[in-house]
Amino acid sequence: MSETKDNMNDSLLPSAEVINISETGEKELLVPKIQEEYKNIPGATTDDVTEAPSRRERDRKTLRRYSQNDISSEVRELKFGSLQNEEPPKTRITFVTNAVSTAKYTMVTFFPKNLLEQVTKLANTYFLLLSILQCVPSISITNGKPTILMPLSIVILVSMVKDFIEDRKRQKSDDQENNSKVLILQTSGEFQAKRWRDLKVGDIVRVNRNSFFPADLVLINSSVSKGICYVETKNLDGETNLKYKMAHRDTVAMIKSEEDLTRFTGTILCEKPNSALYNFEGALKVGDNIIPLSAEQLLLRGSSLRNTEYVYGIVIYTGAESKIQMNSSKAKGKCSIIEALTHRQIILIFMFQLTASAICAISAMFWIAVHPEFARGYLEINYSEGKENSWWLLLKLFSSWLLMTVQVVPLSLLITLEVVRYVQAMFISWDAEMFDEETQIFPSVQASNLNEELGMVNYIFSDKTGTLTCNIMEFKMLAVGKMRFGSFDSKMDNVPGITNVNFASPEIFEYLRDPKYEGTKKRAKVQRMALFLALCHTIVIEETKEGNIWNSASPDELALVNAAKLLGYEFVGRDSEGAILISEEGKTVKYPLLNVLEFNSTRKRMSVIVRMPDNKIMLFCKGADNMIYDRLHDSSKYRKEVEEFMLDCGNKGLRTLALSQREISEEDYAEWNTSYAEASRAVNGRAKRLEDEAEKIEKEMFLVGSTAIEDKLQEEVGETIHFIKSAGIKFWVLTGDKMETAINIAFSCRLLTKHSIRGVVDSRDPAEVMEQLQRIKEDISSYSEGKLKNFALIITGDALIKIMGKPEIRSVLIEVCSITPAVIACRVSPKQKADIVNLVRNNDKNAVSLSIGDGANDVNMITAAHVGVGIRGLEGQQAARASDYAITKFKHLKNLLFVHGREATRRNGYTICYCFFKNVILIVPTIAYAIWSCGSAQPLYDDWLYQLYNTIFTTAPIVYFAVFDKEYEREDFLNDSQLYAPSRNCEYFNNWMFWRWMRDGVWQGLVILLIPLYTLANNPAENNGILEGLGFIGNLIFTLVVVVVNLKILVAYNTHSFGSLFLTLGSIVIYYPIYFAISIAPSQGIYGSFGRLFINVMSLFTQIFVIATLLLWDVIIQQSKRILKEIFQMIDQRLTQGKVKEEDSVITMISSCFCNCRHWVCLQSGPGTNSPIAHHRSQVRGCLLLRLE
Repeated sequence: MSETKDNMNDSLLPSAEVINISETGEKELLVPKIQEEYKNIPGATTDDVTEAPSRRERDRKTLRRYSQNDISSEVRELKFGSLQNEEPPKTRITFVTNAVSTAKYTMVTFFPKNLLEQVTKLANTYFLLLSILQCVPSISITNGKPTILMPLSIVILVSMVKDFIEDRKRQKSDDQENNSKVLILQTSGEFQAKRWRDLKVGDIVRVNRNSFFPADLVLINSSVSKGICYVETKNLDGETNLKYKMAHRDTVAMIKSEEDLTRFTGTILCEKPNSALYNFEGALKVGDNIIPLSAEQLLLRGSSLRNTEYVYGIVIYTGAESKIQMNSSKAKGKCSIIEALTHRQIILIFMFQLTASAICAISAMFWIAVHPEFARGYLEINYSEGKENSWWLLLKLFSSWLLMTVQVVPLSLLITLEVVRYVQAMFISWDAEMFDEETQIFPSVQASNLNEELGMVNYIFSDKTGTLTCNIMEFKMLAVGKMRFGSFDSKMDNVPGITNVNFASPEIFEYLRDPKYEGTKKRAKVQRMALFLALCHTIVIEETKEGNIWNSASPDELALVNAAKLLGYEFVGRDSEGAILISEEGKTVKYPLLNVLEFNSTRKRMSVIVRMPDNKIMLFCKGADNMIYDRLHDSSKYRKEVEEFMLDCGNKGLRTLALSQREISEEDYAEWNTSYAEASRAVNGRAKRLEDEAEKIEKEMFLVGSTAIEDKLQEEVGETIHFIKSAGIKFWVLTGDKMETAINIAFSCRLLTKHSIRGVVDSRDPAEVMEQLQRIKEDISSYSEGKLKNFALIITGDALIKIMGKPEIRSVLIEVCSITPAVIACRVSPKQKADIVNLVRNNDKNAVSLSIGDGANDVNMITAAHVGVGIRGLEGQQAARASDYAITKFKHLKNLLFVHGREATRRNGYTICYCFFKNVILIVPTIAYAIWSCGSAQPLYDDWLYQLYNTIFTTAPIVYFAVFDKEYEREDFLNDSQLYAPSRNCEYFNNWMFWRWMRDGVWQGLVILLIPLYTLANNPAENNGILEGLGFIGNLIFTLVVVVVNLKILVAYNTHSFGSLFLTLGSIVIYYPIYFAISIAPSQGIYGSFGRLFINVMSLFTQIFVIATLLLWDVIIQQSKRILKEIFQMIDQRLTQGKVKEEDSVITMISSCFCNCRHWVCLQSGPGTNSPIAHHRSQVRGCLLLRLE
């Protein structure tokens, strides 16, 4: 137990008066007196005796502070029991309710609050301002009607519906928690089940075993003697080991039964709500008694009760004022590379709009200046009114053009992407291939805006334990001095009551059971080792109806304690004083626990100090080999044998621990424990001081032996990593294990192979680290491409410390890692994991990083990467909660990246480009028509049809495409890693791709304008010789735009379905009745034009010709891409199979021509062999499967 001794204090306090140690002149006399009182308490440990004076001093200060009559503003006063009910409502202090809410809105505030959020978005604000400009008659092109408001309203409405659905999910989750039941003491003296949301400050509650605490409580008693209870805080701090809490001895004495609770009334004075999880100070006043309170009596919301039937507590902090809520913070927002690039393109397009509007307005001013008579008579502009009027006219023209070209910025783009990503995230969450049968859990998505980022990953940073491995440990081998027991390939028969052990060694049981070894050193050493394993741990036994459950901080301890049980030393539990109980040969032996020096990532070891039955004080320490070896006595034996054992086990991929011990004299222990107790009470630098004190006692130890535990790989880990590497993704393993174990696991998971070339950086000296890196850099610069693929860098945590402190060394490491396909970082701490991710991310700006882990120690690494993936593992849910995507098995990463991520990148990239294209092809005719309208801002399209363009006529097909289109089947993606290359190299969305779409939009827009204009403008529609007007030609152009952009998406589909055909053709079909309905309104400028679309022969011919020409162009381009893709697949297959000879110039020429074409991008241009075929094979493979741009 991490805080065994500290948590027993108040129950052991004798009823003597509080003594002011600090203010008395007889401190030396008082301290022994207080300690003598403690020695008479049954079960008091040496820690209790040593720390007794300081505990008295702490209680004295607390009592003095809270016994004053005037309550400061920093103190909360609350009443409980009958005093709570007797207080008049007018004077009663009101506290926040216990209901918590993670939702952003309520049913009342949703509409105004969300509407405000929508209109303050940059794009929506832009369109809202333009709609206001439309209401100004002098510049409006819509007769003062804000026609933009209709599509803007639709976009905002869709966004609000999406936000409402997402927020409703949060509300349901909140309701589930807020409506949970808890037993609350009523005035009648009975407990009644009520909802958490109805809980109030001052209520007395009863919480039963395995239940969560509904609010922050002060513990006043429990079902266990002396008011002890055990709590699990993994939801708060990620720690799975159970912790002690203990009620104050005075409250335990006052409450012997539930009847006593009805008479238990008083006041609590405590600190104001704050976020400090482990600090609490207050006082409980009952009558004339003032009882000090500390963190030992604080039960936090979010933690749960274990190993205790029930507890009684008083509510002190509720709802938003509970410590877990005050520690809750919003995750750092992440923006995908595609999203950031899109924002930059929107700004450029907006600049283009401003420039085009300014040019058109200035052109109109020049024309007016040249033709003032026409301007005065036809346009009713009196240009001669003065210079000031000309500037006003320029401003009006500029504003009119701005309104004319408003659609060049896609109004529907952002909402389209939001809807698309949301549906894509739903499909990820519903993917049956990623469903875990064992846990019955689907994957989850917390950041759908990163969907396309999954298809662009360049680096993967992975934890090892629990991520690549199962985190289910099996005890395999044991070294006791020179003796070795067990084997890697051993298989043990099932033993009832024994888990996490696969240890087959007849020899060790012979030593323990054969009478001929009675009294021998071999038996004594084995027994001492078994006792060591049974004592040195932090496991707590939880008693349930189904039996006892061992709760441990890590699976390693379960394996070690089960191994001790197998060897005849069973951990039975702990008594109320915290002593460890061990069953030895049928009898229970008590080992008083004096101290626990806990494990952490810096110490990499843990120790316990216990008093043996012969009254000797022993320290047992287990940890990493380097940490133990540095602290051994000079005369310690077996070091060579144990090192060989650990190296051999490490080469087999086993996790090893070195075990050591020492005897401590009473004098040395008393002196050290006094210093340690002072360090434990330190306000500042407590952790550092405790580590320093632990260093003083963990020295001059004697090596006992070593253990070896197997952490098996998860299923399909090797295949998944091999596939990831073959896709060109660099894979890093970041682990706290030693180098040998990490290397062996890397071999097991196929990160390393027998052909791998390893570069090792393991020095602790900065100069040597630099030398090692420079040597590796020189070596790999001369490697061929094939040889470089087999290179792996191995670096230790000690070397990383030196690297991070030296910028010049850091830059060399970045150079090496940028071309290294595999990196293994050993002995790294959680902080170093995040530092590594940040190092790569900050120095390779164009690369996308992904971190994956399963434990609380991986959270920093997960949040540091562009994309964080959490695995719901045995180390709690912290990683999954902090991640952007949560899965249950590492193998599911393959589906997440190569199926969902790759396709999301392709679809979303196409969606963005298409949304801009369909607006550019709409706006270009309007801008180009300025040549004929003399820049007079003459509208070309009907206002209402124009506003419905992005919301009704062209939205549904692209949304369906972005969600359902499939370029390949799932099996193809999972079998051919090269299909990931285009998305990883941003070939589906980049600057070149975007502006190529803009180029197509410009020339196709000009075609749609010029052909109808020259075909119909000078040809009479009927025999009467009347020419078609601008309204008819403009809406013919609009009709062509609607048809062309919808057929373009139809051609782009890789797989057609009823939905794709229905929505695409339906968008075209629905346009005509809407056009007809608007055209029959006499007030519209297109009145009567609908019928002439089909009656006018030239109009029909124009429509057919333009649509066929542009559609044929798209068909030719799309089919050419697909045919060339198949040709290059065949070439690559022939090259791979060796069916092409070096003198085969045709294949070489084809490869060279296409690889050097500016429309293709080679993925690899590193050094190659002298063989032309080998050179072109690498180029062809790099160019395969990329779209011909």
